Amino acid sequence: MADHTPLPGPDARLLVLMLTLRTARTGAGNLVGQDLTALGLTDPQDLVEKLIDCGWLSLPDTAGDLLASRPENATPITVPSLAPREDGTGPFTFGKKMRPKLSGWAQKVISDKKLRKANATSATRLLALTLATRTSGSGAWGPAAAASP
Repeated sequence: MADHTPLPGPDARLLVLMLTLRTARTGAGNLVGQDLTALGLTDPQDLVEKLIDCGWLSLPDTAGDLLASRPENATPITVPSLAPREDGTGPFTFGKKMRPKLSGWAQKVISDKKLRKANATSATRLLALTLATRTSGSGAWGPAAAASP
């Protein structure tokens, strides 16, 4: 994520990762304020505004409107760099059903009850997500996880 995030720092990396997962297949998706506040970002409104200003993210309204949005009135978001090219291909090749599974799984990891109770920072949430992606079901991690069932 460090190479593909247009802004520095763990807050930006975490937000870009989660927005990438949310919009991976079509470059577009829906978001509500709770999705952002659940990430534990220091200043989510400022970060969203910076992503809009640099052209990485597009919204029909303001960052403040996004943060105020509720599930019954989600805000459509667009990540132009993830939109399919003219030939219909995009940067990711996984199937239509896989995108929500990946996004939901990542959201579940970074929103774990222990992380919420500890008011974990973005860096801690990124670490938890990284470790979860490198851990097998049996608890092995690193190279041993790849060899475990």
